[in-house]
Amino acid sequence: MSKITRPTLTGVFPRKQLFGLLDRMRKYPLIWVSGPPGCGKTTLVVSYFQARKLPCLWYQIDEGDVDPATFFYYLGQAAKRASPRFRKSLPLLTPEYLQDVPTFTHRYFEELSNRLKTPAALIFDNYHEAPTDSFFHEIILNGLSRVPEGMNMILISRSEPPPAFIRLRANHQMEVIGWDELRFTFEESVGMVRLRSKQKLSRETVKHLNEMAHGWAAGLVLMLESLRRGIQPQLPGKHTSDEILDYFGTELFDKTDKELQEFFLKTALLPKMTSRMAEDLTGISHASRILSNLSKRNYFTEMRLHHEPIYQYHPLFREFLLSRAKSTFPERDLASLGIRAATLLEEADYTEDAVSLLRGVSDWDGLICLITKYAPMMLAQGRNFPLEDWLNSLPVEILENNPWLLYWMGACRLPFDPLLAYSFFEKAFEQFKAQENPSGIFLSWSGVVESIWFDLSDFKQFDKWISVLEGLLHVFKEFPSREIEARVAYSMFTALLIRQPQHPEIEAWSERMLASLEYHSNAGAKMTALFRQVLYRMFTGEYAKLALATDSLRKLAQSRDASPLARLTTKFAETIHYRFTGSHERCLNAISDGMEISQRTGIHMLDRMFLYHGTLSALSVNDGEKVRELLEKLEGSSTHSKPWDTSFYHILKTRVALFQGNADEAAAHAEAALKISMDAGSPLSLFMCHLVKCHSVHQLGKDREAAEHLNQAFHLASSIKSKNAKFYALLAKALFALDQGEEEACLLSLREALVIGGEGKYFDTYIDQPSAMVKLCSKALEAEIEVEYVQELIRIRNLVLEKPPLHLENWPRPIKIYTLGRFELFKDGKPIQFSRKAQQKPLSMLKALIAFGGREVREDQIEDALWPEADGDAGYRSFVTNLRRLRLLLGHEKAIHLREGRLTLDHRYCWVDVWAFEHLLKETEAKWNEGTTESAIPLIEKAIQLYKGSFLGKEGEQPWMIPLRERLRSKFLESVEKIGRYWQESGQWGKALDCYLRGLEIDDLAEELYQGLMVCYLNLGQKAKALSAYNRCKRTISSTLGIDPSAKTQAIYKSIKD
Repeated sequence: MSKITRPTLTGVFPRKQLFGLLDRMRKYPLIWVSGPPGCGKTTLVVSYFQARKLPCLWYQIDEGDVDPATFFYYLGQAAKRASPRFRKSLPLLTPEYLQDVPTFTHRYFEELSNRLKTPAALIFDNYHEAPTDSFFHEIILNGLSRVPEGMNMILISRSEPPPAFIRLRANHQMEVIGWDELRFTFEESVGMVRLRSKQKLSRETVKHLNEMAHGWAAGLVLMLESLRRGIQPQLPGKHTSDEILDYFGTELFDKTDKELQEFFLKTALLPKMTSRMAEDLTGISHASRILSNLSKRNYFTEMRLHHEPIYQYHPLFREFLLSRAKSTFPERDLASLGIRAATLLEEADYTEDAVSLLRGVSDWDGLICLITKYAPMMLAQGRNFPLEDWLNSLPVEILENNPWLLYWMGACRLPFDPLLAYSFFEKAFEQFKAQENPSGIFLSWSGVVESIWFDLSDFKQFDKWISVLEGLLHVFKEFPSREIEARVAYSMFTALLIRQPQHPEIEAWSERMLASLEYHSNAGAKMTALFRQVLYRMFTGEYAKLALATDSLRKLAQSRDASPLARLTTKFAETIHYRFTGSHERCLNAISDGMEISQRTGIHMLDRMFLYHGTLSALSVNDGEKVRELLEKLEGSSTHSKPWDTSFYHILKTRVALFQGNADEAAAHAEAALKISMDAGSPLSLFMCHLVKCHSVHQLGKDREAAEHLNQAFHLASSIKSKNAKFYALLAKALFALDQGEEEACLLSLREALVIGGEGKYFDTYIDQPSAMVKLCSKALEAEIEVEYVQELIRIRNLVLEKPPLHLENWPRPIKIYTLGRFELFKDGKPIQFSRKAQQKPLSMLKALIAFGGREVREDQIEDALWPEADGDAGYRSFVTNLRRLRLLLGHEKAIHLREGRLTLDHRYCWVDVWAFEHLLKETEAKWNEGTTESAIPLIEKAIQLYKGSFLGKEGEQPWMIPLRERLRSKFLESVEKIGRYWQESGQWGKALDCYLRGLEIDDLAEELYQGLMVCYLNLGQKAKALSAYNRCKRTISSTLGIDPSAKTQAIYKSIKD
């Protein structure tokens, strides 16, 4: 490929003075070599690198390089040629990179530079082919910024550096070799004449030639050729290089034999050629010898060695020859030659040159053949714009009446203008249908569906095309190929997922799509299909299947040739998976990895969605700081969003506003999201919009409106058969019922929701107010609904009881402390072992803190209790040391607070049985006094169950323990008596009996309990057990206290005996 092959020169005069200048200039990153055509720029650079034996990557710029994707494609080919040991190709500039071409360029040139051994150079010849206002200059500048020390970039151009490069010279990053340096000096002209001419010319003659050519290398070559042929150079006055070329070129050409003239004129149509191509075009069998001689004589002919020698005329010489050809050959003959030359070029893989010739001679049939052949490859290379340019060069009537051309035009525009692409695909579909071409029909159908999907604004259009495909499948019993089947499968699946998730065949199409993955030749298509499966399982709540699809993507991304987009998509799939399965830290890690790939590669198409899901993940764990951080990044990112994307942004803003307690803002965003989603027509987003709308208006007290939106959400959840959608709706219904005081209705919906949530392991609830989730979880734990799942939900969501029902033992607080009848400490559900002596004082501090009430306990109170003999400073030091040890032992920084000399055990993170016991009894008393005895009974029974014995009963007796111990014992006995009497008065002697027995298990010195026990046995007809109870009472009191039973006890005993 001549474009990326360095010219091979022989018999070139070595310009040692300029070689030395280049040696000195190589300390600068960029060297600009500029001068008029034919002044020896390329020859200088080639001969210098040959002389110094330095490696280089050679790239000849042409008009096609204005398209960045084309430039990077061919530069990748040049890299392969320069460093064949690297098997992996450099990346192609496919559409996903176009949002950030500078970053892509940086990484591309970094990798390119790493493949070349320093010292080396990147040489770009014919730089003048890039227009002054072209983005190409920014690409080169960005690439230059990543060229390492010891490596140069050399730009060879007919023109001076464009404005974008001026700052480089000012910053000492660029040096220029210009026309003044490139002019041949008299001595250099003498050297060239000696090398090229067999005639011995006097110095005066050489001086005359040099002055006549003004040091222009091409002029000297022409004059020497004239002398060789016996033509005396006569060119009075000053003339431009073009005029010199035209004069001597005409003189020399006219005196060349006719066969060689015809050879020149015909081969001038070939921008580059092998000898075989020249022979085929001209019919001259010794074409190889002609081209070889021209190259050896350096007669405006360059040779590049590839698999075989490739020749190309100097641009000046070729321009001269093409001008003569147009005036020599009849137009029809010239067109025929052009078509034949294009065929030869295409056969030699010089496709762009072939296209240029065919366009020049208006051979539209030939151009259509090339477009049809090369379109798939060009699209895969990201070269949409050149392909579109080829298509646009066709007459409109040809383009509009050829379905394949329409199809490829749609494919070109799909990533950039989906609506325009839709129109092309639709026209192609109708024409293919008229032709009964199944391949075209199915491919254009898929193109239409993908256009609707890419546009993300009106999914209602899917309805028509879903119906169209169902009709086609009745006509065509099978697909033309497995690959076409795979394309249609994932397009149909997408249409059903987004527009008709309730469709009875959606699961069948899902399975068909997955089954067809092996037939995708394109790894990108496999990735797309798998990611759409991730979205499907996310929306339906089938997280196990979501995990399988994510694993498949992960394997695809781990392959050697995986693209950055595949790795980025996998990280996005992981983000979704971790978010919905409650793995917040892993979700953030996946987002971090994904954003790092994005920043490194310049692929930003998923940036907003990473931040969107990250914000929702932070919401789900009540991390307000992370919510603000990610939301700020999201709002600071690009705002060029499609309508459907915008609806998701408003849904997110609704949820954040609800989290922050701003119901008015939430309602406004929910309304905006709902309007966009209704226009878009996707049931999936409509469900979410109705759900967040019902929550926002509920917060505003608009219960009727909230119910209407909740009903809509229920209807959509049912129609799309989404388990997690039903879960979200049921939770909302339970919350609304709870807020309206309808406890029974709340529990009914809550139970149904939590059964679904427990089975599916759903941890996002769409209830973003922490206090609301706390209420629901508390209610579920009180009713013992799906306790383990609810506890996991609480832990994952970091729900905290700000005003906790202290009796709620099964709320998963980090720390649980049992002090009634024993001392046990649990952290995250596991007992803390504390056998070491060093831990005893910190534990004593904890016990004393609880004994003194656990809240706002003075430092000195604890110091006096634990270190009564210590002076003030020593006591304070002991307090500080043991507080630090206690905090380490508990392992939770928020469990204990010390503020203004007062110590508090935080009830939000610590559960203490003493607190729960007293809280239950307080609630019992309130309800008893209100006359709601029935609701008080479960509370008092629960309190009795909590009391396992006296406060720190097995810990010995310290003075600071006694007040609380006695108070709790008294409350326990009062409670047992109270509920015992209640059961007695209601005639439920068995329950009363159980109650008294339970009390005596804990405290066998409570004589009042013996009294109740004897009465219960008597009323149950168990006289012997009643007498036995008396005897047990007498024996226990006597042996322990040394006294007899009270008169009341003895009276009961006598009544039993009698």
